[in-house]
Amino acid sequence: MLGASLFVLFEAKAELRLRDQVLHSQQLFLEKNDCLDAKDLKQFVKSIMAANDKGVNLSKLNDLLELSAVKANETFNEDVNDHPLSTMRPATVKRNRVLTIVKSDLDEEIKEELTGGENSVDETIQITKLSTPIKVPTDMTNWEFLSSLNYVATVVTTIGYGHISPATAEGKMLTLIFGAITIPLTLLFFSIIISTIRDGPVKAIEIWLIKIFSRHCRITLLKIRFLHLLLVTFILFMMLILLPAFIFVQLEPEWTFLDSFYYCFITITTVGLGDYVPAQTVLNENRPFYLIGTILYMYFGLCMIMLWIALVLRIPYFNFKTFLVIEEPEIAEQKLSDEETCLLSQNSNTNYSSIY
Repeated sequence: MLGASLFVLFEAKAELRLRDQVLHSQQLFLEKNDCLDAKDLKQFVKSIMAANDKGVNLSKLNDLLELSAVKANETFNEDVNDHPLSTMRPATVKRNRVLTIVKSDLDEEIKEELTGGENSVDETIQITKLSTPIKVPTDMTNWEFLSSLNYVATVVTTIGYGHISPATAEGKMLTLIFGAITIPLTLLFFSIIISTIRDGPVKAIEIWLIKIFSRHCRITLLKIRFLHLLLVTFILFMMLILLPAFIFVQLEPEWTFLDSFYYCFITITTVGLGDYVPAQTVLNENRPFYLIGTILYMYFGLCMIMLWIALVLRIPYFNFKTFLVIEEPEIAEQKLSDEETCLLSQNSNTNYSSIY
């Protein structure tokens, strides 16, 4: 109730302002383009939103088309400079460059009118068809291999950003079957890794803390575990949220530090709202490595969060299995004391100074 009330307080007015801004922009657009029918615009916006729900972003497509046009223009300029007729007068070369991107079904009369009847230039003019569909960019698609791998990672880690989803019945069935099989296997695999880490370096840190404090004062194992949990929490916070937030804010030019921090928290806690997803606007050659890095970050983050939960459950006050069990405080303290003695006896012959 309190959380819902706070979100209403912070977000309701912002949504109303955004609605007013969108409707006002639409009205201005229709007034400037009076030849455009409002129903056609509404239908166009609906088609864009439906495509966006399936992960096809028109803005990103336009960026890709512009990038392709720039690359094609650079290639054309190089071809013109290397052409045997590149010594013709500059005005002719300029006309040739413009006519190369004209795309329409032209008859000979229109072609002659465009070329000004200059037969010598006609040899170098390349005219394609406007009626042919626009060449859809094939790079940065949602279902190229690395993007599909990213989608699989969001499924098996239960993060589920939701920025892309299968559009076909086969894809939906595959997600159901694949998720039902791989999610339990992933959690089982992570539990094995967590047991190894917990019984290895994590336990070594706890024993180190016991040895340090036992030299100066008598402290119970319960307090040691509280201190140990705080230390591990701080380390994981730095590794999983703070440091990645600084990295993402450098890689995503449109994100602020708060956006990056927000994304890291939403991802690590497997909330996965999907309003911020990395590697969606990066158009350089490093995008594959960026995608691989974000996939590893998701797996590593989920594994470390499961480790943190396991450490929390080691404290009796936070263990839900024993939360409703009525037990005398003296008995609980005695169990922890016996466990502390067992830990020290098992590692009495270990040289802990070599670990650190």
